[in-house]
Amino acid sequence: MSGEEAEIVRAGVLMAGDPQLLATVEEAVMVRGVPASTAILEATDAYADAIASLGDETLAARADDVRSLGQRAARLASPALEHSGGRSAEDVILIAQDLGPADVAELPATVVGAALAG
Repeated sequence: MSGEEAEIVRAGVLMAGDPQLLATVEEAVMVRGVPASTAILEATDAYADAIASLGDETLAARADDVRSLGQRAARLASPALEHSGGRSAEDVILIAQDLGPADVAELPATVVGAALAG
């Protein structure tokens, strides 16, 4: 990747490595016994809500990126959450509530379009 796509991925890596976010997830898993996927979603949602509440339009967009990162990480932490569709050899249209840049970058070639509710 290069240019804007690479910058989006770099920003995601920085967000995923945030020490406070990691500490929040670790505390939920190790102390409260929350499943990793749930802990990730809880932590990233809280983090995103805090960013969005600052009232800055640019930061609000980053809040959506944090949520997208959390959803992707939760799917990776719990393979049971992975959607089993899209295995057809035919072209498909993906229907989703929301998709982040990392989600779009990982779509299989059979996805030729997307309809978003978010």
